[in-house]
Formats: sequence, structure tokens, C-alpha cells
Amino acid sequence: MLNKFLYKLKYKAAGSATSKKILQINRTQKKVIYNNRNNTIEFREFGFIIKDNYHHLLEGYWFLQNIFHNYSYIKFYVENDVFFIVDEKVRIRILTKEELYIYHEVFINKSYDLNLVYDSYSVIDIGMNVGMASIFFASKDEVNHVYGFEPVLQTFEDAFYNFNLNKECENKVRPANYGIGARNETVDIQFDEQNKGRTSVIKNTGFNPKKFRTESIKLWSINEVFESIFANDKEPFLVKMDCEGSEYDIFASLPQIPVQVKAMIIEYHNGYKVIKEQLTNNKFNTFVISDNDKVGLIYAIR
Repeated sequence: MLNKFLYKLKYKAAGSATSKKILQINRTQKKVIYNNRNNTIEFREFGFIIKDNYHHLLEGYWFLQNIFHNYSYIKFYVENDVFFIVDEKVRIRILTKEELYIYHEVFINKSYDLNLVYDSYSVIDIGMNVGMASIFFASKDEVNHVYGFEPVLQTFEDAFYNFNLNKECENKVRPANYGIGARNETVDIQFDEQNKGRTSVIKNTGFNPKKFRTESIKLWSINEVFESIFANDKEPFLVKMDCEGSEYDIFASLPQIPVQVKAMIIEYHNGYKVIKEQLTNNKFNTFVISDNDKVGLIYAIR
């Protein structure tokens, strides 16, 4: 009984959230060790030690376990107290639990792996976030260029950091620090650096008011973006769109989808019927993957 008490007491210095998570992970086996003296966490199961400020790795422990035990070609490493995931082609810096989830979605579930019949094509990445989808596309031999759009400066800089880690992909990616919308405008958004992927021009009442800040971002009209890109790049195009609810406004401003767009992958956030109908009217064949009627992915090819 005394040993159990001392074991629990040892983690109190790590902070209640960290200690609680460590105790949950170590329920059957001591997989994680907190070091009081230098404020580090040893992930024994995966073979690395990192500073305590990487508590999101505890929160995303299941993602790490799944990758570590099922994908032997993927490795974890720590450099200068920064955590990275690397496989045969790409390296990604992971700063938040959300980024672990996105890595899993992009590189494990391969949610954007749509095989097209073209020997060469380009990609427009609307909602680039920290650049993982852009890097995934750029790592494909058949992809010529990736035009990525991310309006929040901090997130854009995080994406740029990841591009610099992947020199072969970096030469293909054309990143821009603004968002895509129905019209040219500047808007205020709520930004939470732990949940960059939830940034939206639509007010997000789910954010903790103590954690988010207000930022001004620039949006560029989807029609002007298409016109500018297609004037210089004559490849067929795949458009990936994940813009947290703005997809409805964008599609409303785009009754005729340019003929160069041969495929689209759209994450919808409030039902898919309106978007699917418009895609069908533009001669796309579509299919939907979703766990519910509100949020999911539409895949469209013509």
C-alpha cells in the first residue's frame, strides 16, 4: 500500500494532467517514466526521452502505439527536445496531439490517396495547415506541383518548417500565406495553437476562451485563384479542400468548376448533399466516407 502511495506521489510534480495520464498508461506495465529532477518523460515502449512540455504525446499515446507496433518502416526520434516521425520518404515535426491525429489520417489511413489515371498532375491544397497533406501529395512521383494555402501565419510557418525537412518535396510545393474563400476579404478568426486544424472563419464556440486568440487573415477568391494557377500550369488538377465549414460558401461562388479540375477531395462539416449535387451537375462521379451525416469526406472524379 505504501509503495502504491509513493508511486502516485512521484508523479504529482509533473502536474495533475500529466500524472493522471501516466498512471493511466502504466495501468498494466510501466511504459512511461517521469523524471522529477530534469522534468523529462521517458517513453520506454518507444525508446526515447523528451521534455515534459511534450505532454501531448501522452494524450496521443494510442496513435504512437498503433504506429510503432504496426508500421515498422516508421520511426520516432527526438532532436533538441523536438519530436519527429520519419518514414522512407518524409519527416514530420509533431507539436500537438492534433498533429498526431492528422499524421495518422494522412500517412496511416491515407485519406488523400486518390489514384488518378494521369501520368502527371498538380494539386491545390486548400487548408494546408502544417503541410502534411501537401507533403504527402508532393512525395508522389506523378505529382508535378502542390499549391498550398494557409491563412494563419503561425500555422503557415509550421508548414514551412516541415517543407524544409523534406527537400525533395519542398521543390514541388508552392505555399501561400492566405486562405481561399468566396471573395477577396480580410476577416477575424479564433486561433488555438493546440488545435490549428479547427481554425475557421465561422465562429467556433467550442474553443476554450482562455486558449484562443483573435487573428486577422486574408482570403483570396476561389475563382481568382483558379484563374491565376491555371493560366500558368496546364496539368490536370486534384483539389483537396479542408476549410472547416467555408466549403459551402466557396461552392456557392463556384457554379462552374473549371475543366482542369479532374478530381476533388472535400472534407464537409455540415452535411454533404448540397456539395454533392453541385459536383454531380459538373459531371463528377462522387462517393462519400463518413461516420455520421454531418462530417466526412467527399471524393469526386470526372
